[in-house]
Amino acid sequence: TIVRRRARGGLGLEHIVPNEDTRNRLLSGEYQSVVFLDDCSLEMGEVKKDGTLMLAVNALCRNPCGASVFLLKGGFDTFSSEFPEMCTKPVPPQGLSLPLSSSCRPNNTDSSCTTPLYDQGGPVEILPFLYLGSAYHASRKDMLDMLGITALINVSSNCPNHFEDHYQ
Repeated sequence: TIVRRRARGGLGLEHIVPNEDTRNRLLSGEYQSVVFLDDCSLEMGEVKKDGTLMLAVNALCRNPCGASVFLLKGGFDTFSSEFPEMCTKPVPPQGLSLPLSSSCRPNNTDSSCTTPLYDQGGPVEILPFLYLGSAYHASRKDMLDMLGITALINVSSNCPNHFEDHYQ
């Protein structure tokens, strides 16, 4: 909703393909096809005219690159059920089953950093360089190092910053 409101009908390709190298390769014609994924639309006729998918398609069309544009009908779930041999499931990083760091153990008086029931696995990779995690994840130096994390943003009002000397 925020993206659509700020876009006012048009996004630049840099918002759709934020990686400059990939964007340049796309614009130079290196890619023959671009596949869009929308789990809510089964065909282009169903796509909302002011929806995020159309903003992405329009951004690509404003910057002609010679690539054919496709919509993955039925979304990833349908595709993976029809073509399981063409799909892989991400493997979680190995060796992340260590206990909490000494600065944030469950018996610590600061209960805001204990592992909540919903906090399973590791941080979620949003972009190749950006993860979304919890206070628990931020307290696991082993996990942060294994994922190649170099900087942390703490938006919590009640959990301390961990490892301030090690990460930006």
